[in-house]
Amino acid sequence: MTRGKLLAVVAIIVIVVAVVAAYAVLNLMPQACELELVSYKFTAYSSGWRFERAIEVTLKNVGENNATISSIKVNDKDVYTWNPRWIVIHPGEIKTIYIFYPWKGEECNIRIETNVGVLEFKDKSPSFKGYDVYISNPYSFKIDEIYSINLHFADGECKANEIRVVDENGNEVLSQVWGILMYDSGYLKTATVSFKIEIEAYGARQYSILIGEQPTATGGKIDIYVERVEGSYTIVDNGVLRIRFNETGRWHGCIDYFGSKDVNFAKIFYPKGAHPPEGLAFYHGLLDSMLDSEGKMYAVIQKTDIYIESEGPLLYVYARKWKLKLLGYAYDFYAIPKGKNYIVYKFAMDVSREFGVGPGAGKPAPSEPDYRYYNPHGVGGMSIPHLSVVTGVAGLDAPYFLLDTGDIYDPLYPGIDVWVMHPVAACRDYDLGVGISILCNDPTHPIWYWHITTQKFPWFEWGASAESLRDDPAGDLSSISGVDINMLCYHGQDPSREPYALETEVVPRGGVLFREGYYSWVFVVRAMIHEDVLSTLKTMKDMYLGLEVSVNYRS
Repeated sequence: MTRGKLLAVVAIIVIVVAVVAAYAVLNLMPQACELELVSYKFTAYSSGWRFERAIEVTLKNVGENNATISSIKVNDKDVYTWNPRWIVIHPGEIKTIYIFYPWKGEECNIRIETNVGVLEFKDKSPSFKGYDVYISNPYSFKIDEIYSINLHFADGECKANEIRVVDENGNEVLSQVWGILMYDSGYLKTATVSFKIEIEAYGARQYSILIGEQPTATGGKIDIYVERVEGSYTIVDNGVLRIRFNETGRWHGCIDYFGSKDVNFAKIFYPKGAHPPEGLAFYHGLLDSMLDSEGKMYAVIQKTDIYIESEGPLLYVYARKWKLKLLGYAYDFYAIPKGKNYIVYKFAMDVSREFGVGPGAGKPAPSEPDYRYYNPHGVGGMSIPHLSVVTGVAGLDAPYFLLDTGDIYDPLYPGIDVWVMHPVAACRDYDLGVGISILCNDPTHPIWYWHITTQKFPWFEWGASAESLRDDPAGDLSSISGVDINMLCYHGQDPSREPYALETEVVPRGGVLFREGYYSWVFVVRAMIHEDVLSTLKTMKDMYLGLEVSVNYRS
């Protein structure tokens, strides 16, 4: 090699090394973030009958690229509970997110990682001693009810006997803490606080939830009839409503009786010849929840513990804890008041490893395999909750669904979606049915639709006659399923053709990803026996979705 060529090669090597070094240095240097912090504040976030401490952050995109958030950390710990989850901030746009974090007077360093850089800021959070709740009654009738609020706590902050409720005059109000998940330390992670409210027509009241104070009003056990044979059944009769939890075999507390002494709306769905535990089918009672992530997960087929969490003073609480395979634990809480024709159902998950759920099978092309058997309600890989009511055989009897608006639907499989802001009832007649309303949503994964169908997978498409549904265990069941805002129920579903699309924005839907953390939802399920279903649904809408509620934190 000549001297000139050698020098040229050396020069090229030097240039390449310099470029690589410069690239490495530039990547090690802090990159300017194209998101600008407009404002932030520590606040109390309310959604339905749920209060959360949150950090409200307003951001502006000052760059030229769409900005998306990949992760959020508070004090170097990942926080997966923030909303809106799949936010896109376009150039020039200003948008607000809520980071749900139980701050309590500590210094908070917030780090938001995005595709356009990292934004970081810190500040000392306010101290936290509870909530002041202002409830206005906009109606012409007095409200005398049990009000239930879902709360979340930091580790070491509060124990179950350290929550006290008082009214605007400082008088203690009888309350109950239930629906409890705890940290390993024994402190509360989450709980529902229930207390009596009395508000005159067009009146308003203030109630304060005091954290760290022990109540003096205990109230004792609730005065209702309970018959319990452990390993066999538990019957609860509150004077109006009779409920039986079946604990035999693998049924793990599924409800097989729900109604009065003369009317039962419940049974266990169990196909002939089935052999649970099977990972592909879904067996259930009146009220369960189900997720499907490489096989279905629900109480019947998982390792499940049954326990009586609480016996008063306001509610009798029957509870189940079951494994989400190796992904964490799920909890069902059935809270039963005295002298009421409803129960409060809370479903909670404590997720230790992230997992996703997606849509189920839709109608296949003629040449493709038919997997609709594994999506029997047309709801896909998630149903929180799943309410299955004995109403009669579609096509032979006349089961239907009624909304508080008076709209009537009787969809066959695979069903349709209606907006969750409407209480809905599965009906046998105008005065016989079971209705459901949401009380509070999970802020990260809100239930946004009721998927309704008067029919499970239509077996007659595989050669059976419609009349054979009389003998089919699924033939007389109508189902109401809660669906996540991002969830597609089945492949091929066109969300824009669903009834809810006439009332609210059509959000792109596909699958749902649950990351490590805690999630919960609370619902009311009401038996309507010889009372006008439509009038009752309107009352449910007024009570559970129509009260005017505002909240401030106490520091």
